Amino acid sequence: MTLDYEHKIDRLKESLEESDEFGERNVELLLDFERDLRLKDYSSARIYKLLSTLRVIARHIGFAFDEATEDDLDCIEKKQLGLEELLEVEKHCGDWLNPTEERRIG
Repeated sequence: MTLDYEHKIDRLKESLEESDEFGERNVELLLDFERDLRLKDYSSARIYKLLSTLRVIARHIGFAFDEATEDDLDCIEKKQLGLEELLEVEKHCGDWLNPTEERRIG
C-alpha cells in the first residue's frame, strides 16, 4: 500500500491554518517553507516529515521560528527532539530559519 503524502500534507496545512496554537507567523513560515521545498524538488514524503516535525515544535514554543536565537534552539533540542531529529531538521531548514550569521547553530 502506498501512502498518499500529498493528502497528508494537505491535511497538515489545513490543521495549521485552522488552529491558533501555532502562531500566525509560524504558520506563514511553514507554508512558505513547504513551497520552497517543492521548488527544490523534495519528495512529498520528506516534505511531510519535515513539516510534521516543525509543527510539533511550533505547538510548544512561544516565539516565531525566524526570531529564534541559538538559546531557543538549544531549548527546543532538549525539550522536544532527540539529537538525530534536530540535526535532520537543521540539515534541511537551518539556513532558511536562521539566515544571519550570529543566529547559526554550531
